[in-house]
Amino acid sequence: MMLIFFVLSFYLPLWLGADDSILPQTQKYLFFYAAGAPFQMISTVFSAVSRCAGDTKTPMFLNIGANLANIVLNFFLIFESRTIQIFRISLRVFGAGWGVAGAAIATALSYFLAAAGMLFVMLCKNSPIQLDLKGSYRLDRTITRRMLSLGIPVALERITISSGQLLMTGITTGLGNIALSANHIAVTAEAISYLPANGISFAGTTVIGHAVGASKPELSKRNAQILGMLGVLAGLLGGAVLFFFAAPLACLFSDNETVIALSASVLRIVAIAEPMFSLSIVLSGVLRGAGRTGAAFWPVAIGMWCVRITTAMLFVYKMKLGLHGVWFAMVADLIARGGFCIFLVRGVNWKQICCRNEHE
Repeated sequence: MMLIFFVLSFYLPLWLGADDSILPQTQKYLFFYAAGAPFQMISTVFSAVSRCAGDTKTPMFLNIGANLANIVLNFFLIFESRTIQIFRISLRVFGAGWGVAGAAIATALSYFLAAAGMLFVMLCKNSPIQLDLKGSYRLDRTITRRMLSLGIPVALERITISSGQLLMTGITTGLGNIALSANHIAVTAEAISYLPANGISFAGTTVIGHAVGASKPELSKRNAQILGMLGVLAGLLGGAVLFFFAAPLACLFSDNETVIALSASVLRIVAIAEPMFSLSIVLSGVLRGAGRTGAAFWPVAIGMWCVRITTAMLFVYKMKLGLHGVWFAMVADLIARGGFCIFLVRGVNWKQICCRNEHE
């Protein structure tokens, strides 16, 4: 992935219609960001292994540390050397002055730190999943087959989301730099609202996986219902935050009044879909914990490609709704995705899944 994006970094912004004024910076950012891909994947895989083994705290602390390192590195790598005031004391602070490239390098380095930390924990922490460098790492046919059957649908799900987001970015880019900036800020701010749902989803995958592994269908079903309710509550809270604090959230990322106003308006639009979106995130985790990764793929694929993209093209190109049209399409996608996930989870035969898992 790193090598592929080293090459694509020069062409992808062009394909997405990036304006000449931002094209060189965009190419630099993608190039240096790609350098962190191997470390990001190491961290992601071992974090997932740790969570599924019941240890959610270690990945949390390591990711918090990596994010703090990212902030510090951004502070030193983006800006030029400068004088800052701290309690009326003037301090001369070093700065590399690399701008957008500095932001990408900081992110890549933070991925490296997270990966190094996870590798250290996996090698040194005494646990059932501890790595042993002297152990046998020959591929086991049964485990590999099971891994691929579970992993390929998840990979396809991520490809579907990422490719759809690329196309949506292309649509947004055509609306101009103000709309593009407002969209980026709104997407970043919206991500804050569904962080609790992501946490519940990770926990749900672990809890459901353990219940299925222990062949307890009634417990699996009850846990799925509780997780679903928690997902809706998390979405209601996140939606309320987006609706009532849309402008303050946008102000965290920009001081341009036009960008802030546009970002705030689209955040209030998407706020109504957050309960269903959070529910879909949590129920996708439930389906993965049950081994139904293929089922978790379809809500995303249908929501992104059959609902969001088609309605976005209608709203933007035919109805001329601009960036608001893009976010109206997102609302339609997220609500449809949540409804589809409810249908899939309600149709799960927990007894059959637990019985099949016991035989395997």
